[in-house]
Amino acid sequence: MKPRDLSIRFLSKASQDELVLDKLLEDLEVSDEVWGFHAQQAAEKLFKAVLSFHSVRFRKTHDLAELMDFLIDYGIQIPDDIAEIRELTPFAVEYRYDDLFSESGDNLNRKQIRKLIQKMRVWVNIQINQ
Repeated sequence: MKPRDLSIRFLSKASQDELVLDKLLEDLEVSDEVWGFHAQQAAEKLFKAVLSFHSVRFRKTHDLAELMDFLIDYGIQIPDDIAEIRELTPFAVEYRYDDLFSESGDNLNRKQIRKLIQKMRVWVNIQINQ
């Protein structure tokens, strides 16, 4: 598959997760673990879209910090205002299968995270459409 085609596929898949985020943003019956999973997945796929576009090989991973490191190593600067997205990494696996998040008493600021992912999408679109 051509790099641009793979990149577009990742963007499309990220859009599906973003749709879930928007539909469930205010629905507190949906746990933060589930909502956070889709936020992490959207961010992961957005990073992978940029990596794919630039033909950067990466291993199969859900670690957002690792994906960010690949981008930085390739010379792609990640804006400071989206760098904190790496904090969503535990939602890929840990919080989906463990009760760690529930015990911590922390709640996600869904609106803030959603805005962060929207900023990320703008940045990704700029990277891909240069």
